[in-house]
Amino acid sequence: MILYKFRTFVTTYYFTKLNKKALFLYGLYYPYKSNGAKMYWWLFRNFFFIRTLTATNSSKVKFQFELIHKLTGNATYLSFNMGSPGNEQKISILGYDEVSGSPFFAKFSEKPAAILLSLNEIKVLETLKDTGLTPTLLDKRITNKYVFFKTEYIDGTKSNSTELTDEIFEFLINLSSYDLTTKKNTEVGLILVLSHGDFCPWNMLVKDNKLRLIDWEMAMDRVLGYDLFTFIFQTSFLLSTEIHVEKIFTDNSERIIQYFEHFKIYDFLPYLKCFSKCKIEIEILKKNQILVLKYTELFNYSKYY
Repeated sequence: MILYKFRTFVTTYYFTKLNKKALFLYGLYYPYKSNGAKMYWWLFRNFFFIRTLTATNSSKVKFQFELIHKLTGNATYLSFNMGSPGNEQKISILGYDEVSGSPFFAKFSEKPAAILLSLNEIKVLETLKDTGLTPTLLDKRITNKYVFFKTEYIDGTKSNSTELTDEIFEFLINLSSYDLTTKKNTEVGLILVLSHGDFCPWNMLVKDNKLRLIDWEMAMDRVLGYDLFTFIFQTSFLLSTEIHVEKIFTDNSERIIQYFEHFKIYDFLPYLKCFSKCKIEIEILKKNQILVLKYTELFNYSKYY
């Protein structure tokens, strides 16, 4: 089978030949940053000649195409996001089965750390079944060598807003009413709630004015406000690296106060400090010096606010 390869600075995408029904598979990628990436992506999607320059046979790719093709039910059309290189690398898949007329999303993991993340996501999807917070789990295959799972495809548009809208705020309130364990407080007395872990626009889909959240692999119980602070600060740090912590905080302080007062908490600074410290530790492990510096700035700001 012929696959067309689209490369970015971070990872690689592969697409089978698509018909009009399956063009949604291009939604696996969205160029958030440079205008050059946006232009190349437009050319790749709209001109067959550009795609032919990247064509390769599925037998020559360095991943288990045939196995994944079989696990997905031999779906007619597939697209693959090979993921960011590293211990947690996994393959994300969008597919369309022309026989059943069913679109779907799937993940395939082989690396030990990636397998653990996929197992966690399966657990979360099963725990939150029928809550409306997660996609519906359709299938799972757990072996000693790999983990594969398949979910419904949410036919929505990706959020391109970094504004903390009413819809996003209400979703955060709703999500914070759940927890995965019976433990309610940390050793320092902070409230724990269910946290998505990467609550950013690129994991949000909007359909019929309703927000849906995808990619739950990092979900776990964390301190209250973790997802709120992630949306406010992580998104800003990644998309607007020059913006100062003080401005981000000032622009969102009213929402932060409103969120914590909903839970009858009138001093949110311990939660902000805990969040900042946690993110510093995570980014140190990832060797992301820019984000380490940003979260250190946020931690210091929270100490003297």
